[in-house]
Amino acid sequence: MNTKDYIYCEDCQTFVDLWKYDCIEDTGHAQCHWRYARPEELPKLISDCKENGCFEEVIYGNLS
Repeated sequence: MNTKDYIYCEDCQTFVDLWKYDCIEDTGHAQCHWRYARPEELPKLISDCKENGCFEEVIYGNLS
């Protein structure tokens, strides 16, 4: 995982697991003001995903 696997949506004031999506448009935040996660935020984001079982979820990407 790296900082480009997560975004912070400044408009919605939330982090988004970008790695779960095919593109930013699929997150619903493409029209928002967002930024990639900062290096100092990454350990907490990864820890939260482990704790919440995010990495065990089945991710359906582009099936074509």
